[in-house]
Parts: sequence; C-alpha cells; structure tokens
Amino acid sequence: MKKLLYFSLLLLLFSCSKKKTEIPADVISFGKMKEILIDVQLSQAASANGALVDSSIYNTKEYMVYILQKHQIKREEFLKSLKFYTANPEILQEIYDSVLVDLSKIQSESQIGK
Repeated sequence: MKKLLYFSLLLLLFSCSKKKTEIPADVISFGKMKEILIDVQLSQAASANGALVDSSIYNTKEYMVYILQKHQIKREEFLKSLKFYTANPEILQEIYDSVLVDLSKIQSESQIGK
C-alpha cells in the first residue's frame, strides 16, 4: 500500500511539472536573438539621444534592415522567430532579462571610459 502511495505521489509530481519548451531548429537561437535585441535597443537609444549623425533621415525600419544584415538574418526568419518567442513568454522574458544584464554592463563600461 505504501509503495502504491509513493508511486502515486511521484506520478502526480512529474505530471504537474512544467515541461521546458524546446526552441525549434528553424527559430533563431536564444543567444542570437539576444544579440539582435541588444542591437535594437542600442540603436533606439542612440536615435532617441541624438547620438546618430543625422537621425532624422533614419527610421526604425532602416535600423532593422541594418541589424538583420549585420547578423545575417532574413526578415522572414526574424519575424517567425519573434512570433515563436512571443507565443512563449517565459523564454522571451529570459531573453530580455539577459539583454538587460548585457545592456547594464555596456552602460557601466561606457561610464568608466568617460
């Protein structure tokens, strides 16, 4: 009877545990997506702060074209990947947490250099 109870408890625990969502092979990897989003955030900050030479002639679409070219990613691949990550907010949150950590490091390094 005890064995059946322990087995039932173990079965219940494993059946209730949340399965980790796997990132499909045709989706941009966690690390690469993080790099892209860091560049997006940096370009938006530079534009907002007037750090770009003539930010009035550039728009978000042009920044994205440049960033995707830099990372050798096609627009369709990025959109498909963004759709996947948006549908899996726990993974997207992990990416953005990592982006924030890296942006904080970049900010600290830039302040040290001043």
